[in-house]
Amino acid sequence: MKNKIALSLAISTLLASSVALADPDTNIFTTVQVGTLGPGLNIGYKFNPYFDIRANVNGLKYSRDVEVNDVKYDADLKLLTAGLLADYYPFANGFRLTAGAYYNGNKLSGNGHSTKDYYGIDPNDYGYERASVEYKKFAPYVGFGYQTNDDDSNWIFTADLGVMYQGKAKVSNSTTCYNAAVCSALQSQIDRENAEQRQDIQDKSDKLKWYPVASIGIGYRF
Repeated sequence: MKNKIALSLAISTLLASSVALADPDTNIFTTVQVGTLGPGLNIGYKFNPYFDIRANVNGLKYSRDVEVNDVKYDADLKLLTAGLLADYYPFANGFRLTAGAYYNGNKLSGNGHSTKDYYGIDPNDYGYERASVEYKKFAPYVGFGYQTNDDDSNWIFTADLGVMYQGKAKVSNSTTCYNAAVCSALQSQIDRENAEQRQDIQDKSDKLKWYPVASIGIGYRF
C-alpha cells in the first residue's frame, strides 16, 4: 500500500513537472502600432527582465496639396521605415529606454504649378515644377517608452516617444516646359527661381533633421 502511495506521488510529481515544462514562459512578443512613422508591426524577444530587442517595419502613403512660394504642389508623402531597437528596463518593470537605428525610406515628392502669372504668361501654359525631398537612409534612434509587464495576461500595451536623426534633407527640383521656345527665352529666370525655391524647400525640410517618433500599440506575448 505504501509503495502504491509513493508511486502515485511520484507520478503526480512527474506529471506536474511535465506540465510546467510544456508551458514555459516564452519571451517572444509581437505588437501592432500607430504613430508618426505610420502604422507598423513589431516582433521582439525578451532576454530577461532588463533587456529585449525589437525589429519593426512601418509605412504609410498620403497625398495632399502643399504650397511653397506661390507654387502649389500635388504632393505625395511616402513613409517607409524598418528598425532594429534594443530596450533596457532599468527598474525591471514596464518603463524602458531605447536605442537603435532605422532604414529611412521616407520621401516627399510632387508636381507643382505656379498660382500666379509667370512673366505675363499663364502658368498652365508654360509647364510645371517637379520637387522631391529625401533624407539619409541610415537614421539612429533614441527614446523611452512603456510596455505592460503583467504575468497574469499575455496581452500587452506599448507606448514610445523618441527622435530619429535623419540628417539634412536632400532636395531636388526641376521645371518641365510645355513650350520650349518660351522656356528657352526665360531660362535664366527659371534657373534662378528654381534655385530660390529649392533653398526655401531645403530650409523647411531641415527642420525635420530630428524626426519626432511617437507611437502606441497593442500586442501579444507568446
